[in-house]
Amino acid sequence: MQGSPAAPTSEPPTSEAPPTSPRRKWIIVAVVVIVIAAAVGGAILLLRSQAAIFRVKTTTVFATAGQPVIFEPDLTLPSGVTASAIAWTFGDGTSASSAGTSVSHTFAIAGTFFVGGEVNLSNGAKVNNFDALYAAFVGPRTDLTDRDSLGIITINKTASSAGAPVINPGGTIVGQGAVQQAPGFFLS
Repeated sequence: MQGSPAAPTSEPPTSEAPPTSPRRKWIIVAVVVIVIAAAVGGAILLLRSQAAIFRVKTTTVFATAGQPVIFEPDLTLPSGVTASAIAWTFGDGTSASSAGTSVSHTFAIAGTFFVGGEVNLSNGAKVNNFDALYAAFVGPRTDLTDRDSLGIITINKTASSAGAPVINPGGTIVGQGAVQQAPGFFLS
C-alpha cells in the first residue's frame, strides 16, 4: 500500500557525537591546569597569611643615656603557636633574653641604636625583625659635666666673613634650646 505510514521502530534515531579534536583536548587540559594552579596559589596565600610576624615597640619616645628603656615584643602568631623565648640585641654590643615578655635595657652613651630580636616559637620555627630593626634614638645623659663631650663644633672664620663674631682664646659658646625648638647661641 502506498501512502501508509511507516511502521514504528523500537529504537529512536541516534546521532554519533563528533570526535573530540586535538585542539579541544588541549583547551580542556589548559583549563584544568589553570584551576589547579589557582588552588595551589590560594593555599600558599592562606599559609603565608598565617606566618608569624615580630616587631619591636616601646613607649619611650626620647630615650636618655643612663636611663632604662623598656622594649616590648609585638607578635602576630598563627593560632595555637606561642612564643617561648626572645633573644634581644640592642645595637650597642649587648644582648639579653626574655621569656616572650618585655625587656629593659640601659644605653650607656648617646647615639642611634638598632634593636632587634629573634623569637623561638612553640612549633619549632623562629621569627625575627632583622629586616626591619627598631631604631632607638638615645640622647645624652642628664648629668653632663664639663668633662663630657657631645661632639665637635667647628667654627670657620675667614677674611670674607665680615661681621662674624670673634671668640677670644679661652672664650665659650653656650647653646640653649629644647626638643623641636631652634637653639639660641651666646658668645663670650
